[in-house]
Amino acid sequence: PLLGGHRGANRLATKISEALGAVSAVTTAGDVALGVALDEPPLGYALQNPDDAKDVMARLLSGGGVTWEGEAIFDADLPAGNDVALCVTEAPEQGGSDRLIYHPQRFTLGLGCARNADPEAMWQHVSETLRVHGIAAGAIACVASIDLKADEPAIIAIAARLGVPLRVFTAAALEAETARLATPSDVVFAEVGCHGVSEGAALAAAGPDAELVVVKHKTDEATC
Repeated sequence: PLLGGHRGANRLATKISEALGAVSAVTTAGDVALGVALDEPPLGYALQNPDDAKDVMARLLSGGGVTWEGEAIFDADLPAGNDVALCVTEAPEQGGSDRLIYHPQRFTLGLGCARNADPEAMWQHVSETLRVHGIAAGAIACVASIDLKADEPAIIAIAARLGVPLRVFTAAALEAETARLATPSDVVFAEVGCHGVSEGAALAAAGPDAELVVVKHKTDEATC
């Protein structure tokens, strides 16, 4: 926190001060003047274009106002106006020096693949699937798969590129999702002990109240 207040440092300073019984001296202009750091969205949201946050904050600090596109996610009374836009959406959008894009991380990405699948080919497969269905990469909360793929380089690479955790499940846990699968497969069951890896993993990670938004897309090497 001594090195700067952005991207979570002020929050960390507050936690440290509470643990030590001390006081955090927050001097970041946005926090002091507006009571909010736009480059640190609430948990469960991802800022698509953090490099533009400084310019947006500068516009607000010089007297500009905000237009919300979607839900207002900050617990702060920001001035209204047309100088900058704060957009909250699950879809891919273009940000800029006057527009910040926040993605609610409400999707889980289930993946399966052949052993030693090509990471770049899988990335292209995932990117195209998200594009076709209008889902921003920043709206992904985690990558999920079967535990047999916990060490699969391509799947690990996808989670790293998205900047999200990789969660893996046993075949039994995925088999418990069979009734909710759109494309159950006896071939997959014979190979790994469950009727679907990518769909089952996405549902297992998302929870019992979740719905399958995108059915399985596959290539010769991978499914998502």
